[in-house]
Amino acid sequence: MNRPGCGTGNWGWRLAPGSLTGELAERLAELAAVTGRLAPERPAGEGDPGAA
Repeated sequence: MNRPGCGTGNWGWRLAPGSLTGELAERLAELAAVTGRLAPERPAGEGDPGAA
């Protein structure tokens, strides 16, 4: 349940391992782009938690 004003515990990501196929990822990216919800691309390494 969404509790307005509560910063945590409202939403969770649920996706079974192996469910996100390349085809589905492309479709989701397409939908994000046409609805204006696609994050702008960043230069490689910028904002990447794995980058040192």
